[in-house]
Amino acid sequence: MQIPVKINPDRIRDSIIQVFFQADIPFEPLIGFCYMALEKSGWKYTNRQPLAEPQKGLVIELAPVSQHFFVKDHIRLQLFPNQSFAFNCINKYIGWKAYSTYIESVIKELSSTGHFSYFTRIGIRYISEFATFDILAKVKLETPVLSISG
Repeated sequence: MQIPVKINPDRIRDSIIQVFFQADIPFEPLIGFCYMALEKSGWKYTNRQPLAEPQKGLVIELAPVSQHFFVKDHIRLQLFPNQSFAFNCINKYIGWKAYSTYIESVIKELSSTGHFSYFTRIGIRYISEFATFDILAKVKLETPVLSISG
């Protein structure tokens, strides 16, 4: 099966890629090592969430657990104290080829600090918009999924 390069119409509005890891030092000093590694390749640190331009009523926010953000081009990277970091497109989804380049380079840069023992898993979530039809009507179930008799 050949994987498509581009799907038309493109309904993806955003995506969140979350990478979980094990580190050999606590979160607070790890932020400093991340800062030093990422700054060299053009990532800018901010303790405020960079705001995206509004997109037709679509609001994307990562959970306000931590306020440690790095920004480069149209990508934001957030560090979480639960031993994970997440990537998010700021204004629009840039496509997997470009997006994966950022992700791979960050993983290499963070690995170079020597404080990431290993990466445990990755989560990928896409947010799609279906403006031309009611998506809920397309997924409506006719029969109950679970029946409890009493």
